[in-house]
Amino acid sequence: MREKINSALQQFSRALLQPVMYIAIASIPIAITSILTNVGIEGPVGEFIQVLYDIFNNGILNNLSIIFCVAIAAGLAKNKKTDAAIIAMICYFIFLYANNGVLKMTGKLLEECGNGTGQAIVLGMQVVDCGVFGGIILGTTVGILMNKLHGSKSTGIFGGSSIQYLVCVFVVAIIAVIFAFVWPVVANGISALVGVIDRSGGLGVFLYGFLNRLLIPTGLHHLIYIPFTMTEFGGTMAINGVNYIGAMQIYMGEVGAAASIETLHESAKYLMFGFSKMFGYIGVYFAFLKSSKPENREKVKKMLLPALLVAVLGGITEPFDFIFLFAAPAVWVTISLLDGLFQMFAYFLGCKVFGMGGITFTALSLSFPLSTTKLHLWYILGIVGIVVWYFIIKCMIIKFDMKTPGREEDEATNKAITSDENISHIVDGLGGIDNIVTLENCFTRLRVEVKNPELV
Repeated sequence: MREKINSALQQFSRALLQPVMYIAIASIPIAITSILTNVGIEGPVGEFIQVLYDIFNNGILNNLSIIFCVAIAAGLAKNKKTDAAIIAMICYFIFLYANNGVLKMTGKLLEECGNGTGQAIVLGMQVVDCGVFGGIILGTTVGILMNKLHGSKSTGIFGGSSIQYLVCVFVVAIIAVIFAFVWPVVANGISALVGVIDRSGGLGVFLYGFLNRLLIPTGLHHLIYIPFTMTEFGGTMAINGVNYIGAMQIYMGEVGAAASIETLHESAKYLMFGFSKMFGYIGVYFAFLKSSKPENREKVKKMLLPALLVAVLGGITEPFDFIFLFAAPAVWVTISLLDGLFQMFAYFLGCKVFGMGGITFTALSLSFPLSTTKLHLWYILGIVGIVVWYFIIKCMIIKFDMKTPGREEDEATNKAITSDENISHIVDGLGGIDNIVTLENCFTRLRVEVKNPELV
């Protein structure tokens, strides 16, 4: 049972990764155009820049729900991923119209909606305000049903994807009816939970940062940060008549109104998970380099430096992580603890920055004055962090003789797989092609589900 639950959670968190990756990239043009709108450019050029900002901001942030719905359905579906994406999009529209219809028939449709009223206009329809949660729930439902109904037999046009479509539409329509009555209660519960998390102060920030990094090897870290960055768990805020939900959306909304923002929203404490990426891994890099065998240092430098640059500039640490975490898991746990601690220290210092990676971080930080973000304290803390991480990790490696890069007894020669013959050996090692159920990958991991693990 535990293995099935863990497998399901891994698959779900992997499906969440794809839209998050694009949202992170999309934040760069939003930041750049928002900065340009706040430097006082007037005339046709200024108007053009404002149009660009509205396109990037509204095109992404105001449509996260349907983006997650389609992406998660396709990500969860083991077969016919294109069909799953199309069916998910159709089901999303069905949900909107069905939910709106129920609200009308029951007299629950509000005269005014948005800004925390519990209802919102989504793609032209007034519905219960589920935010990104709605898209996540619908996408998950479609993905699960696609897998359950795969291989269903029928006659005529009602076989295969057709029966999957009919069942999904019917189930989603039922969900729309239930949400009209249940979601307001859920929303109240979420608001209460947000209050508990906010009151936990520094301890909550520490646990958030620690778990967010610790769970990366399992792929479950997305379940930690996405609820706070993308949903009501991270808070809500009305800016210039628009209601923003989740820490990331709130921060981006504040970027667009930076000229009138005097104090950043408290939810920024959930956006400082880039501390280890921007600073901590620099200390880890030098600790690995210094503790490696002298004859191996040049090789270690060539291996780790590209991965370090990806972490510091792009905010993606997996290429660096998987070089060492299985060989030295104690180092990984220590890095996770330090990440949580230093995010807590940044919180106590009053820092309110969006630290995903160097490029995105720099673009966003230029939108606000130092007095608002405490950016100078962030960098001072970062320098301290580099030194602390370096000495702690280096002492651990030397004291416990950990086999981090460059300290292995026998250096293995890495050879690329260049022929079908080599690939066939891997397939045979997995128990043969008939033993393989699914084969998927993300940035750095190959995931294989097999029928009988004993054949591996």
